[in-house]
Amino acid sequence: MNKCGLISKIVQYPNGSTIYLSGAEVYDDIDTILVRERQISVVLSFTKGYLPDLNNHQIRHYIFGIDDDPTANIYTLFEKSYLIIMGAIQQERNILIHCRMGVSRSVTILISFFLMCLRCHPELIIPYIKKTQTTWTESILDYIRSRRSCASPNPGFIQQLIVFETQQLPPLSCYRQA
Repeated sequence: MNKCGLISKIVQYPNGSTIYLSGAEVYDDIDTILVRERQISVVLSFTKGYLPDLNNHQIRHYIFGIDDDPTANIYTLFEKSYLIIMGAIQQERNILIHCRMGVSRSVTILISFFLMCLRCHPELIIPYIKKTQTTWTESILDYIRSRRSCASPNPGFIQQLIVFETQQLPPLSCYRQA
């Protein structure tokens, strides 16, 4: 197990939908960790390599093969991830976002989700996260670290988040149904 613990509860919304972060070690006991204890029904995986089939567990599994490399273009996954997470929240589902260690890729995706919420659905972020740093990216990372201390996106991912944050127009996802 990594220094962060197995799985971290990041936010629970009034409709009951909860977002969790973890590393891939949650696959060691899918029935207990994901299904029985947390009723997770949507999983977003940001890793390469073998992942077990979750269909037998009634879990919708989205796999994004990306390396934890500062030169990897994770930016291209922000909007698609947002649509999946938002759809799950609207359906009152519990969501797990993970990468290999639950430190960089998954945290980057969750920060991008919250940044997009600032533009499209501020009610999903403002009650939970306050701007305490120079950028929203830093403030959101502080919030996530208060729930998952090892959260640490690589420098290339942080730079992509800051570029994303500074864009002026809301993304098309604000106007699409998930």
